[in-house]
Amino acid sequence: MDTVFQLIVKEEGLFSFSLIANEVDYYYNNLGLPNAYFDLFTPSEIAKHIHTFIASKKVAEIGAMGEHIKLSIEKKDSAFYLCTEPTYSEVRAEVRNHINDTPTEDSLGVSYMRSNGTIFHGGTQKLKLI
Repeated sequence: MDTVFQLIVKEEGLFSFSLIANEVDYYYNNLGLPNAYFDLFTPSEIAKHIHTFIASKKVAEIGAMGEHIKLSIEKKDSAFYLCTEPTYSEVRAEVRNHINDTPTEDSLGVSYMRSNGTIFHGGTQKLKLI
């Protein structure tokens, strides 16, 4: 957790120190992601996920979108999607398109995870990761 915090503060630099500290703590200790998530991704990848999660929450807050969170990180050989239930059907379509665009000679794996806790203290929406 400390490594991830340092990576976000050092490399990203968009949010305040206290906001990052609170969000990293919440992500690790209250969001309730399965242990497999922390085994599957490196600290650098988790730092990127948390940074973009913070940004997604801020966009939702500024745009008065409530808990409607949607984020896609697509690369040629991988993809990561993060969302809440209100945007899940859109994200499923993006996942389907990414799978369909993957050459058939390439291997492919898809993982789905859902948080146990909500994206905000006192919120109702759980985080979905694909």
